Amino acid sequence: MTTRTPSLSLLSALLIAAPLVACDGGGDKSGTDSDSDASGDTSDTSDTSDTNDTSDTDGSTVPAVFGVVSVPDAVEGVTTSYLILADSLTEEFKLEDASVEINGRAVAGVLPGADQVFVGSSASAEVTRYDYANGTLTESGKVSFAGQQVTGLAGYSSQLQFVDADTAYWFDRSGRIVVWNPTAMTAASSIVLADMIREDPDNTGTNLTTAFTGAPIWHGDELISFVSWDSRNAGVITIPGAYGVIVVDTTNDTAQFYTDDAGCGYGRDGVIDGDWLYIATEAVGTSIHHLDEDNGPAPCLRRFNLDTKTFDSTFKVDLNDLAGGPAGSLVTSASGDALIHVLDTDEADPLIEDGTISNPRVLSSGDLWKTFSLTVGDTPVATDLEEPLRSASTLPVTLLNGLRVTPTFGDNPQILEVTADGVVETSATGGAVTGFTASVFQIH
Repeated sequence: MTTRTPSLSLLSALLIAAPLVACDGGGDKSGTDSDSDASGDTSDTSDTSDTNDTSDTDGSTVPAVFGVVSVPDAVEGVTTSYLILADSLTEEFKLEDASVEINGRAVAGVLPGADQVFVGSSASAEVTRYDYANGTLTESGKVSFAGQQVTGLAGYSSQLQFVDADTAYWFDRSGRIVVWNPTAMTAASSIVLADMIREDPDNTGTNLTTAFTGAPIWHGDELISFVSWDSRNAGVITIPGAYGVIVVDTTNDTAQFYTDDAGCGYGRDGVIDGDWLYIATEAVGTSIHHLDEDNGPAPCLRRFNLDTKTFDSTFKVDLNDLAGGPAGSLVTSASGDALIHVLDTDEADPLIEDGTISNPRVLSSGDLWKTFSLTVGDTPVATDLEEPLRSASTLPVTLLNGLRVTPTFGDNPQILEVTADGVVETSATGGAVTGFTASVFQIH
């Protein structure tokens, strides 16, 4: 296997070229948040002391295996992704240790209990299955989504979601959810969501760019995802005051699409509290507004009733006013504690004024954001956790033993734990990664 280790000096360029969303690893019903409590109870009940071993089907303890997909800078215009395995999230994930190299920008997900990894790429409509045994990944099948009008698995690993051994979903930007079978490796149908595709009012004859959340939410048998839109014209990115919520009924593979046109753009992150799903603007939307208020609305917090499937027309909270600064990108811990990121304008504004930062993706991904706790409810409260400045771009994923992690995007990117006290290095995390981390997963 030939690997290449390019410099990280172009990481910002990679982020600019990326779709304007954060991502997480492929999810499943057992590994994501459900009915989280964000009412203000900040006690963290998760136990990560045994995250480096899991139970096999016969009750025996087996060593945990973790993986990442690293996407370093393109070399001579060619993007290559690297799937790397390790025994712990405290280890460094080195490109030269990659088990698989993938042409293009890859996505990856796991089916818990199956000792398998499913890998797709922006360069192909195929998903490849790899079986894991004794430290080795062996290809064991392929399925093509081309028959479902998919040209490539462009986007993020959060768009790859698993229901069970026979049902999985791929959320595609073409306005459809591909329903496929990870055991038979077949893709026989799609859920078409025509309302997901919107015309671009600023570019005649074209549609708005569509992107999905990096953090879908499981609520019982329902899978909830978010859709954001943006317009790109002559190098300027603008966003409308709208976003969409997808609710998939996984018992019968149907879905409904709900649009919120209340003026909050780029609503991509959520947390459940009781019957309410609270939805916040992602930091890219916040950054667009901060760089030029004419290019997008102020970031907001809205809520959606999970029983009636309606938005609360009386609830719209300006996140900037709530936090005392440009705020966005809500992320939750394993126990459901909500965090929100707030731009340190003392650090960021000089870089904006001298032209160092002009792209909203670079602004949202820089180590320029404070971390606040967010207590939702009728009167939300945001409180500074006094943590070091970090990127507001998060790729949260809950692993098999309840460990909630995200990669970071600073000068020294790592895998860190999302806790009630912020995004921090713990005894179970801290491993270094290279470039852009497109997926974090655990096989067993």
